[in-house]
Amino acid sequence: MKIDLVSYKCVAEGSVEDLLDRTSVFKKIVLRPRIEVRNCTEDKVKRALKLAEKFSLIAQSIKAELVIEPEIQVN
Repeated sequence: MKIDLVSYKCVAEGSVEDLLDRTSVFKKIVLRPRIEVRNCTEDKVKRALKLAEKFSLIAQSIKAELVIEPEIQVN
């Protein structure tokens, strides 16, 4: 699956919960990638994002809820 990537920017937000033992944990992380591609369909990019999340060591290691809200522009 080859994607002609023109640009990629991502903004992240997190919700933190303070615990009784004075530690904090992330409860939710929202990623908002802005992806610009050419000669490709939006469905192909969404599929690539799903696969990246599924096989990402980092995404699989965090306990917080991970939400990805992409904005995809196809030229």
